[in-house]
Amino acid sequence: MAEIFIFGGTVEGRRLAGRLAGAGIPVRLFTATEYGRDLLPKASFGAAAFVVEAGRLSRIAMAARFAGDAPPLVIDCTHPYAEEVSENLRAACADTGHAYLRVGRAPSEEALPGFSGFGTAEEAAAFLCRQEGGVLLTTGSKTAGAFALPGLTDRVFLRMLPMADNIKKCTALGFDAHRFILMQGPFSYEMNRAMIKDTGVRWLVTKESGGAGGFAEKVAAAMDEGIGLVVIGRPPEPADAVSEDAAFARAAGAADMTGVLAAIARGAEGRGKDGFFPLFSRVRGKTFLVVGGGKVALRRVRTLLGFDCRIRVRAPKIAPEIRALGAAASDEGQLALERCAWDEASLAGVDYATAATDEAAVNRAVAEACRRRGIPVSIADDPGGSDWFFPAVVRDGPVVIGLTSGGEDHRRVADTAARLRRMLAEGEGK
Repeated sequence: MAEIFIFGGTVEGRRLAGRLAGAGIPVRLFTATEYGRDLLPKASFGAAAFVVEAGRLSRIAMAARFAGDAPPLVIDCTHPYAEEVSENLRAACADTGHAYLRVGRAPSEEALPGFSGFGTAEEAAAFLCRQEGGVLLTTGSKTAGAFALPGLTDRVFLRMLPMADNIKKCTALGFDAHRFILMQGPFSYEMNRAMIKDTGVRWLVTKESGGAGGFAEKVAAAMDEGIGLVVIGRPPEPADAVSEDAAFARAAGAADMTGVLAAIARGAEGRGKDGFFPLFSRVRGKTFLVVGGGKVALRRVRTLLGFDCRIRVRAPKIAPEIRALGAAASDEGQLALERCAWDEASLAGVDYATAATDEAAVNRAVAEACRRRGIPVSIADDPGGSDWFFPAVVRDGPVVIGLTSGGEDHRRVADTAARLRRMLAEGEGK
């Protein structure tokens, strides 16, 4: 089974990868840095292990990976502020025809009395230049350059990931290394409050990173310590973003579909080229004769009633369930019941026939008579002598999926059809 690709070492990315791996679905999680990869234990989330790959990929590199590995689904769990990465992922999937899904982070619901909100880091930095007092900058090294301004740099305590590249970059920008707080978040309320007290700052700068980013804990700590709060608003999530639960269901369905296709491929390899071509034929106005009135005939009738055709059932005894279908048929005359023994004359005006009795001799006689008249026939107990097969039918609006094993494995066909119906039903609920 091909791996689901998840991009983002965020809380959502790690959690979703763990859930899928725990469900037995292969996952490859891409993190931007080696540090992000090393944060994950070797066997993440208990027994749920998944492959983790570190390193930033360009749009071209992403497309090359997708084309080579053919993941059934690419899930974008990157940080809400990593807009360029999301754009590259979406574009690479479009370039290669792979399915893309964005997991959106829910907006924060914290009440923020008296906070200062800004659209960019540069706007926030310009505001702080006009204020007094120390600043606890919790937005990381990526935004540090915006705060490297005269009169502000020497007032900033910079909290960021403990990576050599970050230290080198921020030192070059003019920040005092003694004011670096090198730790991995998210941070608890108590930790944020302790840092505010220890540094003696009068301002805390944060991105509106949502619950998964520890936003609420930073807000509460700043408010309780009575310091100013500067919030950099995040870009809105795209309209097609989904929840983590919806992404899990979609990924499980995609993996299931991969298994279905693989099973079909294995079946084709085992059979060679003597399988049956799934030719779809227009049956509007055509007449089907079902010889037999028991359980097999009932399944045939139920399938055919879903199509715009005429059905005649001929047998001395017809099951009550078939009679009920005849009474309930919305199209008067679509289902005709003939309670009498079969004879060749009953083939007059028939376009397709199926022999579904529990008597092999009767089924063979029906098949022989059909061939004399050039009528395609399906024989319930003789796949090798059939011209066509009744498939298991799965419908999704105008899409019709037909499944058959050529009469060799009815259980497998039924199980596969049930899996497809479940996948389609889960998709409708998203």
